[in-house]
Order: sequence, then structure tokens, then C-alpha cells
Amino acid sequence: MKNVTKVQEEIEALGYLTESDMQYIQPMLDTSAMLQKVFLAIGAVAFLVAAINIANTMIINLRAHKGNRYYEGARLLYPRYQEALPL
Repeated sequence: MKNVTKVQEEIEALGYLTESDMQYIQPMLDTSAMLQKVFLAIGAVAFLVAAINIANTMIINLRAHKGNRYYEGARLLYPRYQEALPL
């Protein structure tokens, strides 16, 4: 398959008309390579978004385990909503 196009070009240089399946396969291979690059880019973006979401979840979880600092700060800023906030 590697030499089909080369041999076809040499035969056409002699003045003969040629036709091979490689003429139809090559555009398909080019399209396939382009689609692989597009899907790789989409996958990379999805992986990056997932990594950011995981890091965000871990950071929020660590902050929540340090104590109820968010709630304490909310009590200081909004004392009239103290009853509504859990301890």
C-alpha cells in the first residue's frame, strides 16, 4: 500500500490512465487523522475541566473539615440569620 501512489504516478507519467482504490482511501485517511486531532483536543479540554472540578471539590472539603468557619463568619456578618445557620 505504501508504493501504490508512487507506482500509479510513474504509470501516468508514461501516458497511461490509471485508477486505484488508493485514490478513495487517501481522503478517508486524511479525514480520519483530522477527526483524531479534534477528538484529542476535546478530550484534553474535558480532562482539564474534570481536573479543575476535582481540585475544587477537594479544596472545599478541606475547608469544611477545618471547622465551621464559614458559618461562624456568617454569624458575625449577619447576626439576625443566626437561627437559620447550622452549628
